[in-house]
Amino acid sequence: MLAEALAVIDVPCHVLNAKNDKKEAEIIAKAGEIGAVTVSTNMAGRGVDIRLGGGSPTQAEVVAKLGGLYVIGTHVNESVRIDDQLRGRSGRQGDPGASVFFVSLEDELLLRFGIHKVIRAPRQDKALEDPVLRSQIAHIQRVIMGQNFHIRQELNGYSDMVEDQRRILYEERLGILKGEKPMSPSEQRVRLFYMDEFWADHLAYVSYIREGIHLEGLASRNPIDEFHVQITQAYDQIPANINRETANMLEKLGGSNDPAKREEFGLKSPASTRTYIINDQYIQNRRSSWSAVPVFAFWIRKMLSPLFSWSKF
Repeated sequence: MLAEALAVIDVPCHVLNAKNDKKEAEIIAKAGEIGAVTVSTNMAGRGVDIRLGGGSPTQAEVVAKLGGLYVIGTHVNESVRIDDQLRGRSGRQGDPGASVFFVSLEDELLLRFGIHKVIRAPRQDKALEDPVLRSQIAHIQRVIMGQNFHIRQELNGYSDMVEDQRRILYEERLGILKGEKPMSPSEQRVRLFYMDEFWADHLAYVSYIREGIHLEGLASRNPIDEFHVQITQAYDQIPANINRETANMLEKLGGSNDPAKREEFGLKSPASTRTYIINDQYIQNRRSSWSAVPVFAFWIRKMLSPLFSWSKF
């Protein structure tokens, strides 16, 4: 929308949306050239320095005399830190620069918190300089930062124990791969297969429990405590299940290490790497009631070390 408005008044610009990192990094590196206009999302070009003059010392001197890079913000971010990061794109490494934020009273964040009801002003071309408005925006950002901090704490409460469980199983699995425990090749492959299988099932169960654990609050029980109890009980059954299924399969194989025979009994590697997601329905419900940012999902897969492969023998 901004790019189209600039085109109407014959101002050419680059539009960046973080979809092509390599190409956009080159564009952003040259965003400090004379007359360059770049419309960008917050995520585009993170970590790329904007060089005044696009790397040309002569042009850099001209741009510096004109005032350097000028950053214009067009909406309020939920985090003060992000606003400050955007402001910080100008004036890097001692270069001159300036920044300004133009925020509408119809900005999504202001509407969400009802600022338009507090600040009543007629439509006008002149900027509305109101200390009450500035104070309200700062208050909104502090509130959201507090909410997000609480959400991160809550997510950690759910994910930390799963991570501890992963580490314990991973150490055992790594020991098997390194041959620290005497086993026949056949037993090693079968045991690793079921170790992966039951861990995958455990993650699926964790996801299922997380979907409805918030209902424990209706019974005056702490959801996180109940979550820990249930996944601990489930996790404690994994070693016995692995031992049982490994013994049963070894008996069927009769000591054979033939890949074809293993596949015959269902010990077949998946065609692709498995990925498991926990959808934070509880967090979604809480966020909706707080009028906070949209729900996000975190990937259990991220917690898995590259060595903790889901590929099966």
